[in-house]
Amino acid sequence: MPVFCQKYVLSEPYPELRGITADKSAAARVFPLYSGPSGELSAICTYFYYRSRLSAQRFQELSDLFACVSFDEMHHLELLSDLILALGGDPKFVINNRGHKMWWNAGFVSYLQDPKEMLRESARGEHAAAAEYHRVARTLTGSARELLMRIARDEAHHAELFEAALGRLK
Repeated sequence: MPVFCQKYVLSEPYPELRGITADKSAAARVFPLYSGPSGELSAICTYFYYRSRLSAQRFQELSDLFACVSFDEMHHLELLSDLILALGGDPKFVINNRGHKMWWNAGFVSYLQDPKEMLRESARGEHAAAAEYHRVARTLTGSARELLMRIARDEAHHAELFEAALGRLK
């Protein structure tokens, strides 16, 4: 992660995954966080798109914010991939949608143009992500649960960053 991004990330370390036994049911509950329509991969691609649009519109500070949050989300994607593997899953970009395999696709990406709308939607999405991480974490134990709770804190922090940036735009 670029040095200039350090001001956007929490310094709290992530728990090490330990003592996890294979549990495909638990892995299935983690998959939507990883590659679902509102998961980490979708957030990364959305924020990368926003970064590009904002840079082109000469909103460099906002562009940097979205780039840095995207880097943080990439780290979450990596951590979730490791968790899925530890739980005995295969970290493909797919989820089970009512019994049917659903591959991740670019239709999950938000393509907003307006900076204020980008920030509003992103803050809402991060609040929802934090709540979803908490919900899934309650179904897990040990270091798997600790990891999801730690990522939830990041998501809440991202929401705060987006809300603060929106406040500065008004």
